[in-house]
Order: sequence, then structure tokens, then C-alpha cells
Amino acid sequence: MTQSFEPCELDAGDPAQLALWQMGIVDQDAQALASQDMLIVHFYATPSGGATGAAFAERYASCMIEITGEGGEGGGNIGMPINVTYGGERTVGTATRTGGVVTFTPAA
Repeated sequence: MTQSFEPCELDAGDPAQLALWQMGIVDQDAQALASQDMLIVHFYATPSGGATGAAFAERYASCMIEITGEGGEGGGNIGMPINVTYGGERTVGTATRTGGVVTFTPAA
């Protein structure tokens, strides 16, 4: 299963995007990009939009991230579109969001 994130603007305040930028652009560490632990949380599928309660979530232990570009229009935001290929062991459960912190709880 592969998912594309485009546009994906490189936001200086997003630690996940900065980590990907460091691995892919600065370090050019393909091995690190090919072994990422990813959590997909389906907040959109909860009645409150994930504002309260738990949402269905799935975690993949070994995902590959492909950075497909970096750049943008002059004077605008820098884009860093990515493709994610989900792989490895899949664990389903729920996730909650409190402030900016997401907590994953595997299903029993």
C-alpha cells in the first residue's frame, strides 16, 4: 500500500518533516528512509473529527519513504512531496490526541 503526500509543504515547526528532510536531503540516508515506523490515525472517521475520544489507528513497523522533490515557487513555501510505502508488521488499535500529543493503544 502506497500513499502520496503532495503538496507537502516543508514547515519549520514540524519535527517529522524536519527529520525526513535531514535523512533524505542532508544525510542522503536511503537505509533510514527505508525503515520507518509509521502510525496512521483515522481522526477524520470519528464523529468529533478526533477532537475527543479514540480513533481507529494502524501502525506499520517497516515503511519506506521516498522524497520525490524539493523546491517551490520563488518567495513561496518550500515543498517536499513524499510517497510512503507501508510495510512490515501491521498493528491495529486506537489513538487519542491531547494537545499536540498522539497516543497509540494496540488492540487486545
